[in-house]
Amino acid sequence: MTPLTYWSLWISLAYFLAAITYPISLLVKLRGDTSEVIRWLKNTPTFTIYLPFVFSLGAGALLAFFPWDEFVHLCFPQLLLAIGLLVVFLGLAIFVALEDLKRPIVEPFMFRSHSDQLRQEKEIRGAIKDSCVASDVRVSLVKQYKAIAPPFQSLGCLRTDGSRTAIAACGLNILVAVTVAFLLWSLSLPILFNTITLPHHIIAVVIGIFCIWFPLRLYAEWYLHFYSLQDLKRYYAFGLISVAAIIGATFYVFHEGGGLAKVISYTVSGIMALIVILGKFKPQWLHIVADVVDEMPARWFAVYAILIVLSLMIMVGATIVTYSDRCVVNGAGRSSSQPHQRTTGERTKGPGTFSECLIICLFFFGSLAQPIVSHLSDG
Repeated sequence: MTPLTYWSLWISLAYFLAAITYPISLLVKLRGDTSEVIRWLKNTPTFTIYLPFVFSLGAGALLAFFPWDEFVHLCFPQLLLAIGLLVVFLGLAIFVALEDLKRPIVEPFMFRSHSDQLRQEKEIRGAIKDSCVASDVRVSLVKQYKAIAPPFQSLGCLRTDGSRTAIAACGLNILVAVTVAFLLWSLSLPILFNTITLPHHIIAVVIGIFCIWFPLRLYAEWYLHFYSLQDLKRYYAFGLISVAAIIGATFYVFHEGGGLAKVISYTVSGIMALIVILGKFKPQWLHIVADVVDEMPARWFAVYAILIVLSLMIMVGATIVTYSDRCVVNGAGRSSSQPHQRTTGERTKGPGTFSECLIICLFFFGSLAQPIVSHLSDG
């Protein structure tokens, strides 16, 4: 293994250790109630599966393969501009992460005293699943839950009323937001400074890995909001993150990217479109998905999760090893003290093929999921 690969593994391990604080705190919070632990582990996949096992791989590759040597060789005005831009991105990221505290519906175990919230959440969920309640009755039931489980309006409320799981979730939201901000900042550097080049294959894979968050979070929000996407129109962070996905997708489409990222992008966009359409026109089909996940034995859920995670780990790992070996071969004859100047010949081709145009359209459609859901829900 090359040093870059080792760094990627160590950074991924650090992210993994940070991410498992959520499932561990959830286990401690709901100890003694195995069925509830399993139910929420399965229906919050962004925290229990994606962050520790998938997002950590992308974050490790992003930070390890960033061209730090070229960055530190920028002249002082350029360095100042780059750092200032990073501060802006980080400020926006932290704002988005903290605003996520004010989501309309909060999981019952996020509260320090959660017994009443958990009992009423189960009763309302059972009433909605077992019978076709009228829309006004459903709204009334959800309002009852919101009355005893109000969203956290500030960090002070989180500190006084929130559980350790809520604090872990807030911290992970900030960590993820900061990482995504670093990715957007990285994408902007080659545009501003021609002495910085990014590893396009690694960045393409990272973007594809990060975009897996969308369908998982969409499902989690649908489940949390009692099998509805109506409240998604007030989830403004989702729309903002969608814009970030457009930026990332546009970047790797305009550069020489890896096929893995395109496959993931097609799949993610298709799943998001399917969820949005079914949520409006065939919501009972999504109820079947929830029933399958709820009733699936824990051992089978673990098998599915392990299979998917291992497949992603193999693909990402192969890309990292291949690219790091290529860096060693290509960099053997160049002095590390001299920043690499990007020439015109090294510019990769721009978009023009049908598949590249189609992938941009798919990402734009995925990013429009939030306003589309809002329009359909109002209608």
